[in-house]
Amino acid sequence: MDTLRGILPMLLAPALARAAGGEAEPGGVDFLTPLLPQVFWSVVTFVLALFVLGRFAWPAIQKALDERERRIREALAAAENARQEAEEARARSKAEMAAAQRRMDEEAAVVKADIGRAREGLLAAARREADAVQRKALEAIEQAKLQALAEVRRRAVDLAIAAAERIIARRLDAEDERRFAQEAIDALRPPEAR
Repeated sequence: MDTLRGILPMLLAPALARAAGGEAEPGGVDFLTPLLPQVFWSVVTFVLALFVLGRFAWPAIQKALDERERRIREALAAAENARQEAEEARARSKAEMAAAQRRMDEEAAVVKADIGRAREGLLAAARREADAVQRKALEAIEQAKLQALAEVRRRAVDLAIAAAERIIARRLDAEDERRFAQEAIDALRPPEAR
């Protein structure tokens, strides 16, 4: 309606100017000055068109614009929701990756500890086995030593008997007896002590 009030004076201005005394040139047609009936019907047509458009077309246009605005707002809201969901998913993913990294670090520490315990167990078993081998070797050496001493005693006895048989078999003078006794004693000594 405000538009009609603004346009109406522009349409009526030439007619009012003519009525105020402005006449067209004699014998000519004044194309710039509209006639009053033309202005009237123009105004009536304009008002009627404005009424029909305002009654039928404008609500449909307004409805379409409102619908478009609603769709745009929904699209913006959906985009914002999608952005927030993406941020949340990224944060969850980051947290899951950090948790997975912590689990992997913990598992690596457990594996290292297991390896360390297994290594210590193997070293302890190897030490026990080495100690057992060493004990067996020492026992074998001790046994061999005892057998060697027994052998030395047996030989010493055999040598003493043989020496005594010789002495008895022939009569020796004091010098020979000493020499045989010394030989018997020397035979009893280990080779390093000679």
